[in-house]
Amino acid sequence: MRDKNFLIKDGIISFLIGFVYAYLVLQKFILWKILLFAFIFAIINTIFMFTRNKK
Repeated sequence: MRDKNFLIKDGIISFLIGFVYAYLVLQKFILWKILLFAFIFAIINTIFMFTRNKK
């Protein structure tokens, strides 16, 4: 199982990917919507990674 530091790094990477994806999809720079989308994406991805690595 991965350590907490790796999980935090993975969360940050997920957040950045979500941020870029939201910016490309929404086109208009509505900051709070993009941050919200990126935050949700990061949470989902981090949970997914965590459950996959538990096995």
